[in-house]
Amino acid sequence: MLGTGWTAVAAGFGVALLTPYAVRPLLARHEVLDIPNDRSSHAAPTVRGLGICQLFAIVTGWSVGFALDATGARTGVVALVVGAGTASGLLGLADDLAPAGLSVFRRLAVQAALSVGAVWFLGRWFSFPWWAAVIAATAFVTYVNCVNFMDGINGISGLHGLLIGAAYAVVGSLADMPWLTFTGMLVAAAFAAFLPWNLIPPGGFLGDVGSYALGGALAVTALGAVFAGAPWLALAAPVSIYLADVMVTLVWRSARREPLFAAHRMYAYQRLAQRFGSHIGATATVGLFTLAASAMGLLTATGRVSAGVGAALVAGLMALYVALPRAVGCRMPPATPVPLTAAGALDPLPPRAEFRPVVWAVVGAGGFVGRAVRSLLEQHGHQVVAVPAPRLELTPRAHDGAAVSRLAATLEARQSLAEAFAGADVVVNAAGLAAPDSAANPELYGANSLLPAVVAWAAADAAVTRVVHISTVAVQGPRRTIDATMNLRPFSPYSRSKALGELSLLAGFTAARPGCGRPDVVIVRATRVQGEGRAETERLARLARSPLLAAVARPGTQPTAVSSVSGLAGFIYAAGATREPIPPVLLQPWEGLSVSDVLFLAGGRRPRLLPAGICRAVVGVGKLAGRVAAELAGPVRRVELAWFGQGQDPAATVLEPPASSTGIVEVLRRSRAC
Repeated sequence: MLGTGWTAVAAGFGVALLTPYAVRPLLARHEVLDIPNDRSSHAAPTVRGLGICQLFAIVTGWSVGFALDATGARTGVVALVVGAGTASGLLGLADDLAPAGLSVFRRLAVQAALSVGAVWFLGRWFSFPWWAAVIAATAFVTYVNCVNFMDGINGISGLHGLLIGAAYAVVGSLADMPWLTFTGMLVAAAFAAFLPWNLIPPGGFLGDVGSYALGGALAVTALGAVFAGAPWLALAAPVSIYLADVMVTLVWRSARREPLFAAHRMYAYQRLAQRFGSHIGATATVGLFTLAASAMGLLTATGRVSAGVGAALVAGLMALYVALPRAVGCRMPPATPVPLTAAGALDPLPPRAEFRPVVWAVVGAGGFVGRAVRSLLEQHGHQVVAVPAPRLELTPRAHDGAAVSRLAATLEARQSLAEAFAGADVVVNAAGLAAPDSAANPELYGANSLLPAVVAWAAADAAVTRVVHISTVAVQGPRRTIDATMNLRPFSPYSRSKALGELSLLAGFTAARPGCGRPDVVIVRATRVQGEGRAETERLARLARSPLLAAVARPGTQPTAVSSVSGLAGFIYAAGATREPIPPVLLQPWEGLSVSDVLFLAGGRRPRLLPAGICRAVVGVGKLAGRVAAELAGPVRRVELAWFGQGQDPAATVLEPPASSTGIVEVLRRSRAC
């Protein structure tokens, strides 16, 4: 590069090296921290988001180069690299600053838009066919996420930016592309300056802002160079190790039926860090393989090695790298899904000939279902004690119901709940997070998996006669006919958390008070409950009124598990008050509607009938997407239920609930008028 180019690169390096002095205290003050959990590779809360300094550096270096008329700095592709890196980084910054992060769907949607925009601009300068544009857009999104996934140990992203930037600078020199040399050196300098801030205590992390910026900038750099005629292997080889690690791990997780985007510690670099006991050792290993692959690519660019031989050598390095953790004794950890059956047989609850409950304690009485239960109980003259649900957290990795029950027995919340339950005859647990689209997080599992067991232990302490826990038919997943067995097939973080809640509650059922003094535990699986004021009911009404979306799969007479909240409240009341022997798991009764009936009642028009084969194909594609992004599993399942419905085993309903004041027909008709 000419002197002005080096001046611009030096300016970027200086900004990246010095701005953390101001940015790091600001991030710490606003608690932008990476809190360690059992899937993290660090042990102490650490500031994240320092990657914004790399954004400042790249923009500054480009601006200085543009002002000085540095070789290549005024090229449109360089401006696009800076723009794509900045836009990607800002998306990452929004994810870093959001309390619960952005959903996978939102991130992918924005990344897809950025990729289309970047490819459109490249298409203005270079000529390439439409299929190349599709591949390029896909490659952009893929690489941005690969860099983000690999940013999990100290030094790895800074070294990656340094090595790939330097490799692309050399390719630019060999291919006589000054803009590529300038861009490569600018990226290399910006991320080299991050290494001391990352490696020297107290340290700091790039955060999504930095990993997304790095991925976006390098992706556009490589795509622009390929379309400009640079040797493709020399550009692909440097990033091949990152791609191999991510892709092989995703294949492994898919084969084990694990959510692909959920946090884990299964990447090869993570397993190497565990085996070496050092981030530096794993980072150096990844760096050495990246350096070797880059060298193979550069040899093809100089003509010393043919493209075929070079590709074979790079493929060999990729295979050797992904096999290295196993070779050094670090095997892939075993899969830990939620068990699909409860241990032991479920005996029916004993008869209670003298049982006449008067006092009912309702946990979560302020929620949608809790309010309906409380209102019905008060109408029947019962005394109701409203009990707030304690806020609990549980790692999403939990999978053993008995272990969760043992943990629940040790919590302080057990004592406070027992005091609130004192004098109650029946406890109804209507609390939990009704979040079908939620990602796996400690709050979801705390409310849906841990709380039921705490309630069981507290009820035993307070000598409560019966506990009624409200679960969901989602625990049985995409079965055509739902029943009251423990054949569980959770398909999403929400359904998995509810399934684990049932298992932990049943573990408490057998452990809390052995003998005749233990409380009865009844699990009521609610179906697709609707009622006035519920957002899901309002969405259903809007869909039913839509000429385009109001449709079901042929023949349209399939039964559906759509039901009313008053019907559920009545069934819960019957389960809590019965003196007859009943099984510990009950299914909310069917209210007699088909999939077509639901849309007709809610929308006032008969829905369109779609070919069942096409509907199954669409649902199948959606389920595959749900394997990639767990948050999509819930929406896809709702579409499947709306089109195909779901049958219910009549033997699962053994109680006759009191007459409902507002059945599902009336609920849907009222929703039509809203």
